Amino acid sequence: AQDPAQRAEDLLRRAQAAIRNVDSYLEALEASQEAARLFREQGNSRRDATATGVVVEALFRKANESHAEFSVEAKQLAEQELARFQEAGDRWCEATLKCALAMVDLEAMDIASRQRAAELAKDAKATFIDLGDKAAEAEATVMAAKALIKICDRSGGSPKLAREAAKFAREGACMGQELGDQHMEAICLYLLFCAKIYGEVPYKEAIKYGKESVNLFRGLGVPWWEFTVLRAMAERAVNKAPSRDCIRFAEESYAIAQRLEAEQPKRGWVACALATLVSAQLVGEDGQETAVEVAKEGVELLKASSEPLSQAQGWGILAGALLINDEKDKALEAAEEALKIYNKMGNKTNQIRLHMEIARIYSAMGNHALSIDANYDAIAVAEEIGDVRMHARNLSEIVRRHIEEQEADQALEAGAKAIAQYRDCQDPEGEGVVLLNMGSAHMAKAQYEEAMSSCQEAQEIFRSVESQERIAQSFHFMAEVYQKTRAYEQAVQMTSASREIYRKLGRRVDEAGMLWHIASANLQLAEPRPNVSQKDDARRQRRALMAALRACKDGRAIAKELPKELDSKRTYVIDFDLLLAQSYGLLGKYKEGMKASKEAIQLSVEMMDRSSECFGIAISAQVSLHCGKEDEAKALAKQSYDLADKLQDQPLMQFAAALLQRTEPQADA
Repeated sequence: AQDPAQRAEDLLRRAQAAIRNVDSYLEALEASQEAARLFREQGNSRRDATATGVVVEALFRKANESHAEFSVEAKQLAEQELARFQEAGDRWCEATLKCALAMVDLEAMDIASRQRAAELAKDAKATFIDLGDKAAEAEATVMAAKALIKICDRSGGSPKLAREAAKFAREGACMGQELGDQHMEAICLYLLFCAKIYGEVPYKEAIKYGKESVNLFRGLGVPWWEFTVLRAMAERAVNKAPSRDCIRFAEESYAIAQRLEAEQPKRGWVACALATLVSAQLVGEDGQETAVEVAKEGVELLKASSEPLSQAQGWGILAGALLINDEKDKALEAAEEALKIYNKMGNKTNQIRLHMEIARIYSAMGNHALSIDANYDAIAVAEEIGDVRMHARNLSEIVRRHIEEQEADQALEAGAKAIAQYRDCQDPEGEGVVLLNMGSAHMAKAQYEEAMSSCQEAQEIFRSVESQERIAQSFHFMAEVYQKTRAYEQAVQMTSASREIYRKLGRRVDEAGMLWHIASANLQLAEPRPNVSQKDDARRQRRALMAALRACKDGRAIAKELPKELDSKRTYVIDFDLLLAQSYGLLGKYKEGMKASKEAIQLSVEMMDRSSECFGIAISAQVSLHCGKEDEAKALAKQSYDLADKLQDQPLMQFAAALLQRTEPQADA
């Protein structure tokens, strides 16, 4: 018969190898339970603790497999064994079980549990350093990085916290190299990629860690981790740096998902990858059309599945694709089908998600009352499972719905409730976003002091969590308040501050957006002022117009450099050309102004954007008028008015009519 000590070691090795594979958790559970029992009989507490840690992880995986919201059994075992080793005064075993408990806590819905997971992992790391165990210290380091990233996931990301996560992830990657553990190194490189993204590092710098991780997992033959990292890179690229890269990463993850689904069905590989691929295709040159086509093809496979989760995911993805394609009624039907399946499964987390999707569909339909009702349905489910953050997020969406409906009082009331929920779940960034939206509600009520106060309070919160992106947003909101009060100099200052932050973050699209606002504010600043000497006012106007020109040229240069796959690229070029035309016209530069407006019109025609074409013709009329070419201005204004009438665009009709009126001879007083 095999020696019990040797048998226990063999079982533990088998369990540790199995737990690294996504589909071998039952084998790991059986082997680790028997190993822990044998080690306990032999009085080998350290190996007992190690095996028990694997048992906890296997129980946790088992709960995930059954779509349970949380693994009660895994948590109870971890707490029980931690207490046993604490009572025995065994620091090494205590630290090992702290890591096991951290692994369970970091998957909890509430931030407090994830913060506890981070502290448990840090405590364990300190103990292992004290005891001189490098390998165990490395495991605790990885756990601390995971927990910190999970807090960022739940809180929407805190750059300050992300930098701490990056420190642990980088340290873990180095330790993995030293120990010859490429699996650990690859996981830490992935965590470092996530931390860099949350830390507001430019995507092109963060992506190198993701690519290194993918290459290591590919070499190790771990496709499910390769899939996870590729999908994460695609999703982050969609949000941070839309380009062909995000489509390539999404296509690679989708191809791996199809292989995994064939080998390990009922895990939702294809559904997850398909959702990412649809989002990625939207940034392509024919984004909307391609995204819908890809979604419909993939969804048919999911709907044909015998697995309820896959069917529900398929309906959910189809709902999103149909909404993109402006097929709102069909989108609603698909979302309701998905919700029915999740209700039958008792899958509360996805029930919340689908209620929120239905809310967005109703909002797109213009039915804000039913949209708000759907958000409250999501809140009811969130309350059932104690998900305070999703409660807060839905209240935050309700705030925006009320603002869209110009219901400022209701928006402020919902905002106060949302802030209380965000404070309860310790999400300061979420609180700050609500405050910005409440600022918009105050603006709608012409309460400009209150609006500015709300924006300033939000900015203080964003500074406390060191979120440069959110600080930039708060500067933009402040600029809007200043514009409402015609304080254009301050508006330019605030928008310039926002632009500078986006420039440093490498956020080219957002930087271009702020340059457009800078140019617009300078054009408003160039308006004539009464009670000012003509000479002084002319100098002031020229300075403002030259500043508008500089902002337009800088913004247009950025827009031209944007990836051609990005739909907004050509829209930005048109917008900057039109502002350039206005600026040149006000400066009396007819040739330059007409050239800019004609380029905008030509691009609008290519894009079949009749509204932009109409506006471009009106701007051409404005340039002609400023440069003393009244007959030409009149003809262009008439052309613009006729097109606006055909399009039934009332604001454009009013703009063209005002230009026409200015071309008419003025009667003597």
